[in-house]
This record gives sequence, structure tokens and C-alpha cells, in this order.
Amino acid sequence: MNIEDYRDYCLSLGSDVEEKLPFTAFRYASNVLVFYVCGHMFAFLDIDHYGIVTLKCQPERIDELKARYDCIGKPFNLPS
Repeated sequence: MNIEDYRDYCLSLGSDVEEKLPFTAFRYASNVLVFYVCGHMFAFLDIDHYGIVTLKCQPERIDELKARYDCIGKPFNLPS
């Protein structure tokens, strides 16, 4: 899936979904595109380096999702 297909998919999830570039004041995060549902972030990615998409989920689901999908890695905010 390319970045435009991913964007279209996220926006198709419902009328409450919106996209923003909320970190433009920060040099290293200015190109981070964030998708929100009802005002809450659920996914973000760097539009210049579309190789990693970060999705928000319940912590207890991480192991289940990693076991089910090879493409899911360790959350970036967890210690090694």
C-alpha cells in the first residue's frame, strides 16, 4: 500500500476522521501526518519516509497483533 492509499483508507473509516500536520513548529516532526477520530489520535506517519506507520491500540493487544501480523514490530516507546 502506498501513502495515498493509506491516507484514503484512514479517511474512509468514518466521517469523524480528520487529518492534520500538528507538529510543524518542530523541525524533526514537521512532516508527521496524524489521523484523528473524534479528536483523538489513532495513527501517524512521516510523509517523507513512509516506511513506518504508528497505530494506537490497547496495550494488552500488542502481543496478539504482533503474533498475527509479521509487519508489526515492537512499539517505539517501549524499552528494549
